[in-house]
Amino acid sequence: MTDVIFESDKTPLVLRLIAYIESLEKQNNVMQQVMEAYQTRITELEEKYAQLMIENKRLKKLPQKPKTTPSTMDKEDKNDDDKGSSNANGDKDGNTKKKNKNHKTRSKNKNLVIHETKIITIDHLPEGAFIKDYQTTIIQDIKFEIHNIELKLARYQLPDGTCITAEKPSYYQGQFGPTLKSFIDILHYDGRVTQGRIYSLLTSLGVSLSTGQVSHLLNHDRDEFHTEKADLLSTGLACSDYIQVDDTQAKHNGNNGYCLFIGNENFSFFESTDSKNRLNFLSCLNQKSVSFVLNEAALAYCSHHKLPQKYLDRLGCERFDDLDAYLDYIASCGLTSEHHMRLMTEAALLDSFYDKGHLRNIKILSDDAGQFSISMNNALCWFHAERPLKKLVAVHPQNAQEIKICLDQFWQIYALLKAYKEAPNEDDRVVIETQFDQLCAVQTTSISLRSALGKLKSNRKKLLLVLDYPKLPLHNNLSENDIREYVMRRKISGSTRSEVGRMCRDTFVSLKKTCVKHGIRFWDFLIDRHMRHYTIPRLALLVKKKALACA
Repeated sequence: MTDVIFESDKTPLVLRLIAYIESLEKQNNVMQQVMEAYQTRITELEEKYAQLMIENKRLKKLPQKPKTTPSTMDKEDKNDDDKGSSNANGDKDGNTKKKNKNHKTRSKNKNLVIHETKIITIDHLPEGAFIKDYQTTIIQDIKFEIHNIELKLARYQLPDGTCITAEKPSYYQGQFGPTLKSFIDILHYDGRVTQGRIYSLLTSLGVSLSTGQVSHLLNHDRDEFHTEKADLLSTGLACSDYIQVDDTQAKHNGNNGYCLFIGNENFSFFESTDSKNRLNFLSCLNQKSVSFVLNEAALAYCSHHKLPQKYLDRLGCERFDDLDAYLDYIASCGLTSEHHMRLMTEAALLDSFYDKGHLRNIKILSDDAGQFSISMNNALCWFHAERPLKKLVAVHPQNAQEIKICLDQFWQIYALLKAYKEAPNEDDRVVIETQFDQLCAVQTTSISLRSALGKLKSNRKKLLLVLDYPKLPLHNNLSENDIREYVMRRKISGSTRSEVGRMCRDTFVSLKKTCVKHGIRFWDFLIDRHMRHYTIPRLALLVKKKALACA
């Protein structure tokens, strides 16, 4: 710096300023070094904390965060796509299941259909021996054989010289029969067999087809199944008092995506998307017939989510069938920020959902994920509510005792709720509410325990909603079990590659899970649809019938 200052300008004041600036530069260098050291130390502590939390979850046998990485299938052989991991049967803690001593065995052959009877005799018996009776043993077997059919379509010549040809039965489309199509579907969508392995299996049995034909049979000409799946959601929502929801990761085209589950004891519906925010959830509820409705209920939703009153005063009751027109309208009212536009879109989609005739007071049971918080009647799974308490790490014996007492009280309330669901009464309701409030008000010196109890208190309405609606489940195990299908598929097949493949995966898993809930064999369902017999009613009708029977 002194090189650019003339000697005549080097007054005592200037020299002192130069010295001061140099000292500041040295201090700045020192501070940068200190900050870098601090940042390195903070990074080390964060990594150590993350490792300790993982170890804490392992020791307490809590579910670990899944490790998902981008797909590397393109780097491998196309047919080598069946790598996966399988675990032994165990309970949620990873322990081997113990046999129930009170379990009564039942005949597994009671409902078997006998297709053939063989009498087994003994040769070279002594003279005078005769058959006294038969000892019966049932052998279950299956036939795998090629059954090729040659169709000869009769051609007739009419008196006027023209010719007409008999038409193929409607269930014979293409060069593959309905039973083979059903077999391919059951292998892939129920048995989770990859396309490469299906090709190898069928060719080893003598079927003449290509890998491309396997893909085509699995993914194309499925409009009838897609329609039946879509009817499941509209019918299930229309005749249900509550739904259970959950989501999980579901890879698509090598990228991480998500699968949404909506259902209850009567139906299962799956929809794979690229995101899992609230807008996505509302779009799935509305399906393809999306409109944007602004009315008093939508404005009340915005008010509940803290939309400023000045904007509420500018909005009126409107209806739009086009997203761009709706966005232009709210922009003209001054709502231009991303947060406000998203909130207004959520409100309009929610009221569009109600506008289709669905119950406004439908209850939504979830794990308290924010994307599902669209209703004032949200319920919370008790198993998920316990996790903040179970994750706590005791720092001294007194703290450990306080945590144990709180957990014991938590499950005592849960047991009372189970009894209340069987026989609701006002006295038990008062006892449950009192014990819950006492649990949330426990005095403790532990900051982490106070925080966990505070979260429990903030979820009071969600956890005790079952007092007003005893039919509500206390946990979200049904959705956890149904959506586990996608976890297993993710481990086996990686990801879907095309949009039609993703749609078919969602459709057939939805149909399969719904069939199970109505006691229908998925194989029988597939044969019935491929043969176009339609002796099994549409699943949406079964959902409606079961809901009415349980009402």
